[in-house]
Amino acid sequence: MTDDRYDEKPGRPFGAEPSEDHPWVVMVDGVRNHLSFATAEGAQLWGLDLQSRWFGFDHFSVVHFLTGDIA
Repeated sequence: MTDDRYDEKPGRPFGAEPSEDHPWVVMVDGVRNHLSFATAEGAQLWGLDLQSRWFGFDHFSVVHFLTGDIA
């Protein structure tokens, strides 16, 4: 399932599965946010932006979905 409202965002559309081209994901309190990014830096910026808007979570991490590496 994808949501075209998110096409202008830096990550792939909401609900799009991570791929080799967009392997980086943001994990919010251990749960994957449903955007994926081409670079770890892009995912980190999205996580910081999300953290500035949401007040209900403790931390986020940036994870390479295919390898499990943490940025």
